[in-house]
Amino acid sequence: MELFTFDDKREIKLPVYMETKEPFSSDNHSMFRLILVENGGGIVSVNENIIVFSAPTIFCFNSDDKIELNKESELSARAIYFSPTLVNDALTEEKLKNDGQDLSESEYRDYFSLQPFLYNEEHGYGQFEVGPATAKRISKLFDSLDEEITTLNSNFWRCRSRSFFLEVLFLLQYIYTDSENETKFEVMKSTNEVNEIILYLHTHYERKITIEELTEEFHMNRTTLTDKFSHCTGMSVMEYLIKLRVRMAAIMLRDTMLSISEIAYRVGFNDITHFGRMFKKHMVYSPSEYRKIKAE
Repeated sequence: MELFTFDDKREIKLPVYMETKEPFSSDNHSMFRLILVENGGGIVSVNENIIVFSAPTIFCFNSDDKIELNKESELSARAIYFSPTLVNDALTEEKLKNDGQDLSESEYRDYFSLQPFLYNEEHGYGQFEVGPATAKRISKLFDSLDEEITTLNSNFWRCRSRSFFLEVLFLLQYIYTDSENETKFEVMKSTNEVNEIILYLHTHYERKITIEELTEEFHMNRTTLTDKFSHCTGMSVMEYLIKLRVRMAAIMLRDTMLSISEIAYRVGFNDITHFGRMFKKHMVYSPSEYRKIKAE
């Protein structure tokens, strides 16, 4: 099954479609999919690998990926389904599976723009965490694309739609080439119970969280909860939470010009000195040094 946007009056169709109700649908469409997670979080299975995620983040899936959303928390997301031929008519499924061989130079450049969808295992199974500024830019492009393919209100809707989509791909290419392992967690291999605890941390990291709160939320005693969590993740709950907060702070330092104190507060640190110590422990550099290096 293929999904297209149709303009019956002008007999035009475009191999692109937007979905907001079920962006993580497990249906096996013969299309690629770009998902923008704007709020909340969830647990998703990608080719039998479990990923716990929180907004803002992006997923890039190809037509062979097997996706199942296992759990969500206040999740709001949108998806663009598209055929690679939207980028270039030469980029058929057959040529993509042939690793881009027999493509011209210009076709290969377009082929390279689809790498985030083709090499998922090398970059966290197609997941790319973004900062609030980047997420806002991509969200606006989603809005523009959605308006064009919904209203079809001019003879140029096809060209405009494609231009907005290519601009999203351009931003995605920058994110792909600039993605860093230092701010990523490994794909989870933990139990469902622990994954739910991790999801809770990912969606509430900005506020104070205690072990007592978690034991009440997940109906476990303290010893059972801490033992299961450390067995699955290799770290304590608080160690994981600090690492998560530092990781989110690193993304904000790269992506925004917010003050360091505001970023520290936004990710759940009430003590700027403690934030500085924890950031340097996990990222080698102080927050100001890290921002300066990433700006160069």
